[in-house]
Amino acid sequence: MKIVFLLGTDGADVRSIKTCRSLVRLGHEVHFVGWNRRHEPPICRAEGVNLHLMQLPVPHGRSTLGGQLKFARYAARQLRAIRPDVVCAINEDNVLRSAPFKGIFFKRLVCDFYDSHADRFSNARLPVRWLVGAASGFCKTISDRLTVTDTYRWARLGKYRSKAAIVQNVPEDPGAALSQNYPQGPTKLFVTGAMSTRRGLPQILQAVEQTPDATIVAAGMPSDEFAENFVKHQRVDYRGVVTPGESLELASHCDAVFAFYEPSCENHLFASPNKLF
Repeated sequence: MKIVFLLGTDGADVRSIKTCRSLVRLGHEVHFVGWNRRHEPPICRAEGVNLHLMQLPVPHGRSTLGGQLKFARYAARQLRAIRPDVVCAINEDNVLRSAPFKGIFFKRLVCDFYDSHADRFSNARLPVRWLVGAASGFCKTISDRLTVTDTYRWARLGKYRSKAAIVQNVPEDPGAALSQNYPQGPTKLFVTGAMSTRRGLPQILQAVEQTPDATIVAAGMPSDEFAENFVKHQRVDYRGVVTPGESLELASHCDAVFAFYEPSCENHLFASPNKLF
């Protein structure tokens, strides 16, 4: 089966890599259609996946309206060229940009909810919440299948639960060897994944500054100005962007793994990050 994985990133996030790698192992032809938002080339991707990336750098890798419009055009061209059997669209925005071509360029549509826009905008003003909620409902209706990360999100799908599946955000088993690693020396805290102010960087940095000899081992992509200064801090040992396997290796040598989400919306309150497993 020919499958397009549609997401507006370069495919370096852990869940995308795991999903694409699993599909390849099952014998499918997998195409990742995405958007490289940075000047640097993509670092992490699953082997055997056909990579189609729109090159358009934006500050801190953030989304822009112009960039979203250009990515919509790019995605349409790729769908027309690839002609997949299935499109796996990540979140509502990618369902909306692929839905007009269902039955024309591809047959079936799957919506994989990493971070539902309805949950991300749960604390927005009422008109915004209503608009996003209506769009989310349309996406659930038009999609042939839905995927969520945990039982809580599945339960909230209501009448759409019958066509939904739970695929937990579990990391790939690295083997028994890492369990034999033990932290040595001063206390080390591991910070990984998307790094930003909303992911608790000010809090963990303040805690370390108040704790003699404690240090932070960090790996991931800085996504705002605070994060860019954070990785340069004298108490932070920044290792850059690493593979999922390398991330687990670094974690095995630390005393604790830090996971924090600013409690500002439904999506953060009920996050199920890869690192918690």
